Amino acid sequence: MTQTHKQDFLQWVQRNNVPVTDTLPNCDLHKGQMVMFTNDYGATFGPHEVLGFAPEPTSSGRCVYFDHDAYWLPARPDQLTPVSNGAGEEAAMMKQFREIKAKHPDAILLFRVGDFYEAYEDDAVKCADTLGIILTTRSSDRTRMAAFPHHALDTYLPRLVRAGSRVAICDQLEAPKPTVKRGITELVTPNNTL
Repeated sequence: MTQTHKQDFLQWVQRNNVPVTDTLPNCDLHKGQMVMFTNDYGATFGPHEVLGFAPEPTSSGRCVYFDHDAYWLPARPDQLTPVSNGAGEEAAMMKQFREIKAKHPDAILLFRVGDFYEAYEDDAVKCADTLGIILTTRSSDRTRMAAFPHHALDTYLPRLVRAGSRVAICDQLEAPKPTVKRGITELVTPNNTL
């Protein structure tokens, strides 16, 4: 996490007079822990670093936790799964990405992570330029990244192909969990008609 995100978070807390704690009663979660968040529809996001908890219930009756992007997310504790070694889990995912990318070095690899397709490094730069989406970095290792929601694939894929790119689509091949088996499910080239 960058110092800027932490400062933004602290300023947000002070501005809104939000009571934040380091732990939740009767819960093993704590500040600084890496967690995966699973929403009500089964989609998994993260890992995220917990910056604190607002333990009072929201209108939905849920506790609130804060993640590395300095925004709050209403969540029940059972929706937050601790990642024993956040760096290890992220390293395993990026190792998987690099292994698949090595098999398709000339294609933009769209790597499914939860509800998003993510592209990394040079692929991220190409996606950001071609699609007009934001080029950012992963907070854990500063890897360049661009992402879009999985349901927007039919919008973005034709634009990448029309720009002359080969695209390898890498989907999750099993139910969401911290480390998910993934594989190429489609390879689209400019010769394909979309």
